[in-house]
Amino acid sequence: MLMLFCGSCVFSFAQSSPSSSTFHHWHSLNPDVKLGSSVESEYKKLPESDYTPRQNVAEWSAGEKIKSFASGLSGRLSALYILGVDETGIVRKIKTLKTSDAKSSAAFAAIIMNTKVSGPAFLHNQAVACYMPCSVSIDKNQINIK
Repeated sequence: MLMLFCGSCVFSFAQSSPSSSTFHHWHSLNPDVKLGSSVESEYKKLPESDYTPRQNVAEWSAGEKIKSFASGLSGRLSALYILGVDETGIVRKIKTLKTSDAKSSAAFAAIIMNTKVSGPAFLHNQAVACYMPCSVSIDKNQINIK
């Protein structure tokens, strides 16, 4: 029983690690998205996808919820995330790299968790799970996602 418990702990930890072999890293970065060199090097150890979609909030299944969130936001939100997107384009993991407002950033992350984004990444014409950088800026009901 203890062996089963320890094995499941190791498995869940391995699944959340950026070194997990089931996830790839983005193909190319939007030039406006600035990751630190330590973050880039951490994820560059993973295999690279051939294609990573540009993020467009109009294509996201949570688009209307995000617009509602933005209209109710008092102030401004600027955040940089790494999204773990599965083979179907669903966000399964979110890591916040930096943010101007931790509470609003966490609320935004909760809105997009387990929802479809602009699509999965591809490797040799096959959809693959992939870590994708995502920059979010919301100011005066204006939403900018890169």
